[in-house]
Amino acid sequence: MRSRILWVLVAILPACDAGKLTCKDAILKARTGLDLTDDEVSMMIGTCELRDWSGNTRSCIAAAKTVDAVEACTANVSDHATKLAESLAALHRFSDEMCRCHDTACATRVNDEMTRWSEAEAKHQMRTPKLSDAETKELTAVAEKMGKCMQQAMTTGIEPQVLPPAIEDR
Repeated sequence: MRSRILWVLVAILPACDAGKLTCKDAILKARTGLDLTDDEVSMMIGTCELRDWSGNTRSCIAAAKTVDAVEACTANVSDHATKLAESLAALHRFSDEMCRCHDTACATRVNDEMTRWSEAEAKHQMRTPKLSDAETKELTAVAEKMGKCMQQAMTTGIEPQVLPPAIEDR
């Protein structure tokens, strides 16, 4: 059970898009068609790195032929801090819901809901965010709390199994 929760938490931090364009490469490709100044290029690279733009966003910018196209590429980009705060808030909500469960059906429902949420999140985020030590600690604490609550909910009301006495070979 606990490993499933950790798997779901890892699923919201999707696979890294290694091998895709770096921020610098994407902006330099866009520069050719957009007539950007050195200052504009530096600013865009810095913004890309600071906000940790996804591979899709970087590829979109590299292919952009107009300033409007660049703006369209970044229109829905949220920065790391905002996205992480939203994700942590959702995980705290799932954890609290799990801790209110008193049976397997409830725990399964919350777990399924969290799985659907994490899968949807994974589709929108293409890079694994870099977590600080404090963020990692908070994520771990939420996962541990949820795991304990899930285990408690799923074992409540279950009678312990009594094994029949062993038959001795004579």
